[in-house]
Amino acid sequence: MLVVDASVVVKALTREVGTEAARALIFSADDILAPSLVTLEVAGALSKKVRYYGLPIDTALTAMGALPEFISEYVPTDTLIERSLRLSVHLSHAIQDCVYLALAIERNCILATSDLKFAGKVRAGGLGLHLVIPGEPL
Repeated sequence: MLVVDASVVVKALTREVGTEAARALIFSADDILAPSLVTLEVAGALSKKVRYYGLPIDTALTAMGALPEFISEYVPTDTLIERSLRLSVHLSHAIQDCVYLALAIERNCILATSDLKFAGKVRAGGLGLHLVIPGEPL
């Protein structure tokens, strides 16, 4: 089981640096979990790519449609708020990112993120056991 955050999902759905590593990680997992927040965050990132980087809107919509093909379970974000808030304070980091970590801890699995700043804080906070960056071995 693997929790993926929006940074990994966007890399897997578009062509950018890290796409192949993100796809390999996702396709190597039996089950992919994500908090329901992932749909909004992925849509936001794709909207930015359309508005500023020339990604065709149809490509963005197709990418959004592909989410259910590899995310096997969406966990309601509101069930993760208490742990996320505690993690946000502990790591001094944005609560949105901590929602993904809270899910990984709750389900005792690994979080995949491409956010190196967040990954550094997770590892420095003693929670690196729950983390992988695409391209690293599981």
